[in-house]
Amino acid sequence: MPMFSRLSGRMYRVSRQPAQGSTSVAKSDGQLLERYVRGQDEDAFAELVERHSGLVRAVCRRVLNDEHAADDAFQATFLVLARRAGSLDGERTLAGWLYAVAHRTALKARAQAARRLQVEKQMSCEPASKPSSDQAWREFLPILDEELQRLPDKYRLPLILCYLEGKTHQEAAKELEWPSGSMSRRMARALILLRGRLQSRGVALPGVLLLSLLGRSGDPIAPTQLVASAVRGALAFNANSLDAISSPIVALARAVLRSMSVRRWRLWQLMLLVLSGPLLMVSAAAAAGVLPWPADTGAATRHSFNVPAGNASNASQPVEGTGSSGGCSGAAASNRTAPVTSGSCHAGGGTAASDGS
Repeated sequence: MPMFSRLSGRMYRVSRQPAQGSTSVAKSDGQLLERYVRGQDEDAFAELVERHSGLVRAVCRRVLNDEHAADDAFQATFLVLARRAGSLDGERTLAGWLYAVAHRTALKARAQAARRLQVEKQMSCEPASKPSSDQAWREFLPILDEELQRLPDKYRLPLILCYLEGKTHQEAAKELEWPSGSMSRRMARALILLRGRLQSRGVALPGVLLLSLLGRSGDPIAPTQLVASAVRGALAFNANSLDAISSPIVALARAVLRSMSVRRWRLWQLMLLVLSGPLLMVSAAAAAGVLPWPADTGAATRHSFNVPAGNASNASQPVEGTGSSGGCSGAAASNRTAPVTSGSCHAGGGTAASDGS
C-alpha cells in the first residue's frame, strides 16, 4: 500500500498548537525531517508543510501575482522537499531552504507563464496596454524577494524567520544557534543592505514602509485544503504515484529538480577545477621548460665516483682492494673515477691490490 494512502481519503487536520492540557513539546524541523527521511513518517512531513506553508505561499503569491499559479508553485515546492529531504545537510535552516526553493519555483512558473502569454499576444495581435499604478506595485513585490534572496545568509535568514515567519528574536536566534543579543544588530544591518539593493533597482522606500511590507508579506498559514493537497501530492510524488497530482505541478517540480541538479553539478566542477588548478599549472610550467623535471640520479651515484678534470687520465683503471676504517683507499684516495670490480671496505684496514703486492 502506498505510503500516502492514509492521507488520501481524509483532510489533514491543522493544529499548530498542542491540545489543551498536553505536555508534548513541539518538534524541531530537524527532528521532523529525520522522522520523515528515516521512518517515512507522513505526520511529520505534514507538520513541516503546515509549519512553513505561510512562508512558501507568500513568496509564490508575490512573485506570480496570480492565485491559481501561486497555489501550483506552492504545491510544487513541497514536491521538491519530499524528493530532496534526504539530501539536506542541516547547515541551513529549513525555512531558508524552502524560501529559496519556493522563489526558484515561482520564477520558473512565471517564466513559463510569460512564454505562454507571449505566444497568445502574437496570435491575437492585441495592442499592449499601458501599465497601471497597481501593476507597477505588483511588479515591485518580486523585486523585494529577488533582493532578499541575494543577501548573505547571516542577513537574509533573520529577515525570513522574524518578518516572514513571525518568530521572535529569541526564537530565531535559537534556531540559527546565534547569540540572542546579536539579532538586533544583524536585523538592522540587513534592513540597511536591503534598502540599498532596492534603491539600486530604482525602488526607494522609507524604512517604516519596508518594515511594514516585510511584516505583512507572510501569511500565518495557508488554507487547510491547500495544505492537505500539498501533503498528499508530495507524498505521492515521492512514491512515484502521479495519478492524483496535476500534470502542470509535476512538470514544474521536475523542472526545478533538474535546475537544482545542474547547479550542484556546476558547483562540483568548479570545486574540482579549483583543487586541480595548482597541479595543472605546475605541469604546464614543467612542460614549457620554466620548471625542470626532477632527474633520477640515484643510479649514477650508486655506481661511480666524481672525477676532477685533472685526473681524467686515470679514469679507466680498474680498482680492487679493501679500505680502512677511515675510508676506502686506492681509487677514492686518488680521486679517481673507476668501476669497482671487487673488494670492499673493512674496519680492520688493508691495502689496495693495485700496489702490486
